[in-house]
Amino acid sequence: MKELIKKILHEAVGVPKGIEVSARNIYNDMIQFLKQNPEYAVNEEEFELEDGQKYGFADYDIQKVTITIEHMEATNIDQYVIAGMGIAKQARRDGRMMKVGFSRDVVLQIRIVRPVGDVDPDEVISLLESDKAKHISSLAHELKHGYDDFKNPGGTKVENIAIYQIFSNSRFGNEVVDRFLYDSYFSTYIEFLVRPSELYSLATEQGITKKDFMNFLKETETFQILQRIAGTSYEDFRGQLIQNMKFVNEVIKNFKDEKMPKDDEGKIDLFLKGFYITLSNQKINKFREMITPNNPLDAIKALFAMFGGGSLSLEDEDEELFNKFQNKIRAYDGRETEYFRYMFKENQYQARQAIKKLGKVYSILPDGTETEKIKENYQTITIFDPVNFEMDQLYRKIKKKDLFK
Repeated sequence: MKELIKKILHEAVGVPKGIEVSARNIYNDMIQFLKQNPEYAVNEEEFELEDGQKYGFADYDIQKVTITIEHMEATNIDQYVIAGMGIAKQARRDGRMMKVGFSRDVVLQIRIVRPVGDVDPDEVISLLESDKAKHISSLAHELKHGYDDFKNPGGTKVENIAIYQIFSNSRFGNEVVDRFLYDSYFSTYIEFLVRPSELYSLATEQGITKKDFMNFLKETETFQILQRIAGTSYEDFRGQLIQNMKFVNEVIKNFKDEKMPKDDEGKIDLFLKGFYITLSNQKINKFREMITPNNPLDAIKALFAMFGGGSLSLEDEDEELFNKFQNKIRAYDGRETEYFRYMFKENQYQARQAIKKLGKVYSILPDGTETEKIKENYQTITIFDPVNFEMDQLYRKIKKKDLFK
């Protein structure tokens, strides 16, 4: 009965029973494997952890875990850092839904940014061994993404994935603009679902009890990011852009068909119009890409469409789906600043809801009067989650693209 009550409490909080143990076991086995096979820390080849009995949790059975450690060079750093982790999975579209194919195999990618030069396996392993609790909580975060797909066989709306991917992947090389995009990604429902598992895993690794929880929560990076998002308004955003007028002017000088305002407020309005149009086009293009039938002729059709000014043809039902999405995305045409006002209010609301959800993790922590034993076991859509905004920015600089293409 006691275990049943715990299971029910975990599900109510949004933390599958045993996910923190699974993350810990994967982490420990990964470190052990790399110490015995250090070449896999540097060669970017996948390796397998096959003891699936230690990796399953709740009702999610896992047979094996496949891991690849990817490397990216950067000229502006002098140490190895983990930029983020991601889960790769196969998905197919079914009408307006994107369904992930059920698999008992977890495919994990870990992205490391390092100084230019030869890769040192000892540095990589040392990095992965550092801040153990944080890395295990990141693994729990990724496992929860997989679990959410497993528990949602009906799939996720294609439009939600398209918007999520744009907020997750689009960056323009300016901290103010990129932070808005990062915060919009951080506030999505897809990310909202995994935060409690991430927090609970971190609390478990650090031995946090109910009496320690409030101080612990306030010190976590996730809480601090959510608190910042909840406290950032559209007016704050405009004020930050005022401090970045050099960037704003550099962008809007390319808007040849627009009358150039004389005052800074007008210039920011024009900049936001361009930003809105760019984001809208990216979302629409991503959505169309996702609903376009995948066949060998697509590349040729896309090439002719590019030069002919057209686009890939869709089935009538898909064309209707596309038009509805396009109308939804273009709902703020002509009143672009209102779109950003809406987005900041939405991000604030979602951040406050996420903070409330994180607070519920308190209910499944030990009360401190008894010690819960921790069992140690030392034995192609990709959701890539950057460790934080700074690592997100570092990664984007390496993969830098031109603004407003």
